Amino acid sequence: MRSPRGRAGRHDGQHLHPGLARPTILGEHHGPAGLQLSSGAGDRFAGLDISTAGSGSVFLSDPCAWFDCTLEAEHPAGDHVIALLRIDDCGTSGSVSPLVVHASRFRRLDALPSRTHER
Repeated sequence: MRSPRGRAGRHDGQHLHPGLARPTILGEHHGPAGLQLSSGAGDRFAGLDISTAGSGSVFLSDPCAWFDCTLEAEHPAGDHVIALLRIDDCGTSGSVSPLVVHASRFRRLDALPSRTHER
């Protein structure tokens, strides 16, 4: 993703810029934002509620989980680049369920009923 403020650590279409990145696990309520961010058209961050960490990394507000990372290395992989990130800090909301994409659709994770094991 390209940072709306051009900060280091964001994808420029080819490689991450040296510096910081903040991968985010979006919450169920981020469905429309997930669609907007995954599109290749226009300013993908337009109108989204974003925040900036003290490190300068940009992320969507109220995520399920976040990781403040430093880019360690990039490795070519065909028409992709694998980014190796060092996690410097991380956190979870504890109250936000993750946005799950499966078979090109958003899905919910439901809790499994508790089971008792007889011995």
